[in-house]
Amino acid sequence: MGGHSHTKIDKPVRLGSTLIVQAWEHGKALGLLDLIVEDGNVIGYEGHLEEIKPQKGKEDQATLAIVKKYQERVDSVLDESIGIAEVDLDGENVRRKETNLGDFVADIMRRVTRADVTLINGGGIRTSIRKGEVRVKDVYAALPFDSYIVSIRLTGRQVREALEHGVSAVENKEGRFPQVSGMTFEYSPSEKQGSRIKEIDVAGAPIHLDQEYLVATNDFLAAGGDGYRAFGEAIRSSKDFSTLGGVMKGEKIVYSDPGRWLRDVVVESIKEAKRIAPKTEGRIIEVRQ
Repeated sequence: MGGHSHTKIDKPVRLGSTLIVQAWEHGKALGLLDLIVEDGNVIGYEGHLEEIKPQKGKEDQATLAIVKKYQERVDSVLDESIGIAEVDLDGENVRRKETNLGDFVADIMRRVTRADVTLINGGGIRTSIRKGEVRVKDVYAALPFDSYIVSIRLTGRQVREALEHGVSAVENKEGRFPQVSGMTFEYSPSEKQGSRIKEIDVAGAPIHLDQEYLVATNDFLAAGGDGYRAFGEAIRSSKDFSTLGGVMKGEKIVYSDPGRWLRDVVVESIKEAKRIAPKTEGRIIEVRQ
């Protein structure tokens, strides 16, 4: 049963002995699958999509009253003014280059965790924050996912591997493209995948491949999301690795705060700063050869 890719599969696709189904996107269709099972084996199947078309009609007043009640509560939180952005914060180009919003979020994560560096996926940032008054809902729109901050011990070699993966599909504007803090790197998009990273500096000095660094990220990447195997493999190499209630634990995990979403940490930081004007600093340098 697929999801996230917004693929419309009108009828089940069979690959070997596996049936693949996906009901399109955004609640536009209901997927139906009927299976005939005999002695624990699927011996027949039939499936299709039924498009969902809302029917026009009058509002149910009782339901409307409930919706309005909770909408007012939500609006009272999301409309809160938390600060002033003195510049536009670019969330549109986070999948292909360094942006000031990517830097801003990554810096907050590094400061909160006291990590050496931050590495996050640009795809975790979904929209820009415009110059002027910033409200809670602006941050929630830019950072809509229920992600929390984690810091992990990685070797310089694993950091390099993670960056190689991050720039491996920049030409396709994949969400894996990295936004960073505490380090700079050069890469060449014209080189083949796996050989694009050229130089990496941490705190102004060349990275040491055998040295361990404390890397701040989000729990999605920490679990190996967006194909970041370096994070997942590092965590699972911990002798005492475990998951409890979806929260990862292990000797490689130095900081983990599942009680606060990343977006709420950013909201708190803007409140404290009152005025923000982040600038790009040349952390990600594209080398054309």
